[in-house]
Amino acid sequence: MRWRGIENTLRKALYQSKRFPADMVLDPFIAIPKVIHRTGYGISAKTQSLGAEDSTARSQSYINQLLELEDVSKILDERVTHDETQTALRLEEAEKIFGDLAPVRAVGCEFHLGVWDKIATFMGADECYYAMYDNPEPLHATLDRITTATISGIEDANRLGLHNDIANLCHCSHIYTDELLPDSGAGRGPQSQNCWAFGLAQIFTACSPGHFEEFELPYISRMAEYFGMIYYGCCDRLDDRLPANWRSKIT
Repeated sequence: MRWRGIENTLRKALYQSKRFPADMVLDPFIAIPKVIHRTGYGISAKTQSLGAEDSTARSQSYINQLLELEDVSKILDERVTHDETQTALRLEEAEKIFGDLAPVRAVGCEFHLGVWDKIATFMGADECYYAMYDNPEPLHATLDRITTATISGIEDANRLGLHNDIANLCHCSHIYTDELLPDSGAGRGPQSQNCWAFGLAQIFTACSPGHFEEFELPYISRMAEYFGMIYYGCCDRLDDRLPANWRSKIT
């Protein structure tokens, strides 16, 4: 499965370069992921299936697991570890496979700071909206806990030098900047301050700028401080809520 994934990436790059090569950059090496283990948050989504059992298009709803203040303890710190022996074996195997066709480079991990994507599955989107009005204290506690848990993983990756400082994409966009990535493979070092990360909070498109300022901005700001640059936003509305002091750091 590992080599199938790398083959899939190469095939996609070849197809794109032939069929629609707009704004496309190909690095002159093959990226081989380091053998990195991430524990996640110690909690997984619980769902209830909806619709007829014989349907091919069943939906599901998320069961709220964070009803009370004490439920916040279910969210555990993320831990990040590196199996250096397996990474070395993976690189050795890659060099045998690709030979002199292309050099290989070991690459580290990247961080998705859009914690609301997780919270929405731990609680359900509707329950998130209700909590902003009816039960904000446990919701703030949840946000504080998952922010701290994410920072734990960021700091582990810093100690072990596992951040990907040579990635040329962040959330589907090229990220060549003189500050962090002046050329292909020319990173500044595998620590978070030399890397990009991305965040988003699409659920807030249905919320006011005030709710964004209260329930998203303080927490994403804490995580973003660890990184050199941030790619923020996806399908969420930002024109009426992104603070001016972020615009110099965010693309």
